[in-house]
Amino acid sequence: MTREAKHRCVLLLILLLCLSTRLSSQNDEEWNWINEHFGPALSELMPIQQSSGFYVAYRSHRDYQTSILEYSFVIGYDPNENGPGLQEYLSAHVRIADSLSIHDQMMKMHSSNPQEDAANIQKQVKLKTWDFTQKTCPAIQRQFDKFQVLRFGTPVFDQIVFHPLVHTFHIQAGMGNMDLVLTDEGHPLVKWALETRHALEACTASSKSTKQN
Repeated sequence: MTREAKHRCVLLLILLLCLSTRLSSQNDEEWNWINEHFGPALSELMPIQQSSGFYVAYRSHRDYQTSILEYSFVIGYDPNENGPGLQEYLSAHVRIADSLSIHDQMMKMHSSNPQEDAANIQKQVKLKTWDFTQKTCPAIQRQFDKFQVLRFGTPVFDQIVFHPLVHTFHIQAGMGNMDLVLTDEGHPLVKWALETRHALEACTASSKSTKQN
């Protein structure tokens, strides 16, 4: 190999090293950004705590496997819009990320425009939403009745699940509130939530969705 060829090889190696370092730095910055902003965005886009009403709220998202669409539902008695107290009928409010997960939507928008404010990115996240009452979706009453007779114990201590589907619950009732985060697919509350999601999906299949931007 001639001296000139060696010189070119050295320059090429230096260029590749600089490019690799730059890409690694960009990737680190992107992951740091999404780790900071994804949690707050998820809580605002799929809220499971409300100031009033009696309800059961559920939200799921996948840890690490970000292609899984985030999902939530709230079923129960909403505040009465025409006066004090609660509505006489049960309702359900369903939200799911539209086509691409909230996590990946935010990461994609940040990667294309790193200078854009996180709040503006959050406003552009696309969701599908449905709102039902027990009249338009009878499954709401059945699942709410099942929840009220549900019995379950504490989570298992000596098992660990890596990158699980995270099931988050907030329950607001007349005699108290409850917050739970579970990763056990066999837990009675998780099984009830997945069954309820399946029942609600039967209602969403015959209903038009409302997209939020």
